[in-house]
Amino acid sequence: MLHLEDLTWPELDALDRKNTVIFVAFSPLEEHGPHLPIGTDVYMANHFAEAIAQRVEAQRPSLTTLLLPPVPLGAGTVPMRGSVNVTVDLIFDIARQIGTAYARDGFQHIVFTNGHLSPAHMIALENAALWLCRRHGMQAVAPSASIARAVIQSGDIKDAVGDRLSAEELSQLLSAEHAGTLETSVMLHLHPDLVRDNYTAQPSLTRRAMLGWRGRTPAAWAGYVGSPALGSAEWGRIAVDALVGRGAQLVLRMVDEGKAGVQAGRLFPRVPFWLAGRRALLLGAAAAAGISATLLATQALGSGRKTRRGR
Repeated sequence: MLHLEDLTWPELDALDRKNTVIFVAFSPLEEHGPHLPIGTDVYMANHFAEAIAQRVEAQRPSLTTLLLPPVPLGAGTVPMRGSVNVTVDLIFDIARQIGTAYARDGFQHIVFTNGHLSPAHMIALENAALWLCRRHGMQAVAPSASIARAVIQSGDIKDAVGDRLSAEELSQLLSAEHAGTLETSVMLHLHPDLVRDNYTAQPSLTRRAMLGWRGRTPAAWAGYVGSPALGSAEWGRIAVDALVGRGAQLVLRMVDEGKAGVQAGRLFPRVPFWLAGRRALLLGAAAAAGISATLLATQALGSGRKTRRGR
């Protein structure tokens, strides 16, 4: 695994174009409640890039992975102190211009990893990947949404957790609410020193608290949804391992199958970008994504049994 910022241009030029996979972590700075750092999404996206790259090289030694510095930008962030929000058009433009630069240099494979599950952000990255495929003939994928869906549908996390969580607690973990059980667990696994001890004292909050907040009264909402207090480093390790495993499979499929592998990495339909900034479209996409996630989680938990949680 190589890091672009450490190379000279002759060293970059010496890489085998057909057997090099470029990774770009792409997530925003965004508030994550009183218990997680503002860089949570960036930390997760960067870890996924590194871990998937390592897994790919281990499974396919003929491939070289090249990591670019993370891009700390995203669309659809919570409008609270510390969050930086940019338009979907900017995310689309930056991703496709990064890809274009390496297509110009003859590279053929690029992966945009992500730790931010805003539908607007994911649509922008998926569309940029599709644009690179069509415009430059690259194999490009932004797999965060499709990986999450695959993990939920497959029951990877449910099987690994077993009956140590009740059905309700497992539902909280799989729902991936903003700064809730899943993100708290992942950060407890990846960067426990950055998780504030007060996570265990945070009460469970529903989406109604966030929707009713609307940014008008800062004291009325703590900046998270779900149950951070249920967070566990073990659940974070299980979730990360499942996501990284699925991500590596998808990247190898992209390399091996070309167009078919790229399409397997898409979840959202292509959205014309002259429409993408429209509020109605983004709200509709968010609603559709929320409904889909709920249905998938319900399906995955259909056979769950309520048990006492064990840590």
